[in-house]
Amino acid sequence: MEKRDKCEKCGLRLYTRVPWQYAKTPQLPILIIGQAPGHTETITKIPFTGAAGKTLWRIMKEAGLDKTNTHITNICECAPPEDRAPTPIEIELCSEHLKAELQLAKPQLIVALGEVAVNALTGRKGIQTLRGQYLPILSKWEWECPVLCMLHPSFIMRQRQWIDIAIKDMYKVTEFFTSGISNKDSYNPEFIYDPDPSTLAQLLSEMAPYITAIDIETPAQLDVLTAQVIGIAFCCNEKKAVALDFTESGMRGESWDVMKRFLEDPKARKCTQNGQFDLAVLETNGVKVKGLVYDTLLAEHVMHSDLPGNLDSLRSRYTDLPAYKPEKKSMKTIGQWEKQKRLEYNCMDVLATHLVRLGQTSIMSEKQIQVLEEIEIPLIDVCNYMERRGFKVDVPKLALMHQDLAPKAEAIRAKYFAPIGLNPNSPKQLQKYFGITSTGEDIIEGLIKRGHKNSDMLQALLDYRGMSKIVSVYLLGVYERLREDRVHAHPKIEGTGTGRLSYKNPNLQNVPEPLRVIYIPDNTDYVLLNGDYNQLELRVGANIAPEPLMLAEFAE
Repeated sequence: MEKRDKCEKCGLRLYTRVPWQYAKTPQLPILIIGQAPGHTETITKIPFTGAAGKTLWRIMKEAGLDKTNTHITNICECAPPEDRAPTPIEIELCSEHLKAELQLAKPQLIVALGEVAVNALTGRKGIQTLRGQYLPILSKWEWECPVLCMLHPSFIMRQRQWIDIAIKDMYKVTEFFTSGISNKDSYNPEFIYDPDPSTLAQLLSEMAPYITAIDIETPAQLDVLTAQVIGIAFCCNEKKAVALDFTESGMRGESWDVMKRFLEDPKARKCTQNGQFDLAVLETNGVKVKGLVYDTLLAEHVMHSDLPGNLDSLRSRYTDLPAYKPEKKSMKTIGQWEKQKRLEYNCMDVLATHLVRLGQTSIMSEKQIQVLEEIEIPLIDVCNYMERRGFKVDVPKLALMHQDLAPKAEAIRAKYFAPIGLNPNSPKQLQKYFGITSTGEDIIEGLIKRGHKNSDMLQALLDYRGMSKIVSVYLLGVYERLREDRVHAHPKIEGTGTGRLSYKNPNLQNVPEPLRVIYIPDNTDYVLLNGDYNQLELRVGANIAPEPLMLAEFAE
């Protein structure tokens, strides 16, 4: 198919086409590729000259690179409407232009900016975990060179906490041409699978003087009160990791006893990733872990509470290990994996945890380490006790409230929405019916205030949503999670950026006042207190500043 024919089939507006920027004297043989032009680029006819381009220029400058002496282009030549991402069909129809640019630029390294460019060039998804990595380019592009994955400047512009990480990733461009690609092979670790009990005891004895990373594997079920341990791995350096499998033997036998003694030894220092989960599951299975001194998730929360703390993200930021985690869909069947595959995965997790700890501690301040050791780590036991004990629920009262509210919500649906075949839970249907771009509460309230022709129906929608949420989340959602009249909500230590706890399954942090009556003390010897320190953050800020006017206001 000729290029002209492909353009006609594409549907993007040709007048928005932005040609690639060809550097006559390129600083390095690289080609930077984004997803598609933005509005400013369609005017200047130069890629990355808008706000995102300024962010890219800043990142490149910090890394010692000159944007003006670099080949820059996009996956699609033309700008999609309303700055949306180009579709796979549009990318395919525009592929010939990029193939031609690759032949002209002859890059030794491609820098792919953002999810769309990375996926189109490599076939991989998940930019936040792929960023900073070199991936092979798909053969369909008829060129061979590594692809360095990076966050898109427009994302960094909105989430500025990622700037330093993006600069670090951009430094890899010059590192590539001086020292090549580093990967896990430089560690060359030895993975030991299912050693006999005496060998295991010897290995753990050798690890005891050091901080040992531990990581458990469970089936997809993530309920700490019922989950089984199907595997566990240990690592105290980058040279060796050992993994045990319990899918066949179960939680019994000599190896389990050896492992249990090590975990319950307070003198053997341990490190975890999300130890709140691991320690809770181990306790469920009869192992009370002692000697925990470090947790990579909580350490990241102390340092960067606004950045992701999952192991895959931490691996990509603090280590040279390539991405190894499979898709979430595959993780749901980990209990059915072939044994060696699961053991290798367990070893990779514990190796990554160990290496992340080394990377984090190299930049942590003494104050941050103090907060981690004296506040965050001790909270694990407190929160696990809270979750295990649970909260007593007045089940008859819960049932009466459900019996009262559920019919009211159904009556609203039957009166206003069922007769016209409209699903009040479908944003798409609501947007189309009311002719609006968003169904957010503030948007709908604004339409009602301005006298929308369907104000009564819009108000009914708000009423239905309010009642429906109470029924599904705070009543039915609680009832479905009851165990002997108690609900065991999970308190998340790292759940907020401000340091307070958050709750899930169910959320007990923001229970509406009228619904708090379903939670009751264990017996008449106890009472429940409702406390709220008004404007606590502002009061703390006023003292830290210190700001005289604010202090005077609070004092009065």
